[in-house]
Amino acid sequence: MDSLDTKAHDDIKRIVNLLSRPEYRKRGVILLGFADSLGSELANIKVSRERALVIAEMLKKWGIYPRKVAGYGASVPLRSNDTDEGREKNRRGEVWLSQL
Repeated sequence: MDSLDTKAHDDIKRIVNLLSRPEYRKRGVILLGFADSLGSELANIKVSRERALVIAEMLKKWGIYPRKVAGYGASVPLRSNDTDEGREKNRRGEVWLSQL
């Protein structure tokens, strides 16, 4: 399972602070994980879901329980998977806010 880097930990703190504000307290959290295109589609979906689950566990420590946690594999790439840099950008977790 993935671990979070320093930037991700900082991002978690920003999310927690944002969700503690009154205007965001009634928002739900949706976590989406993504992967690069190396490996099989099934393996990429699995690793991307695990990536989102790591974020979910961190948020739960702050009392934030996501409404949905999903892995979407290599779909919706941000960069080309033809370079190391592009693949690194595509290995990500996204946090979306929804209305409750």
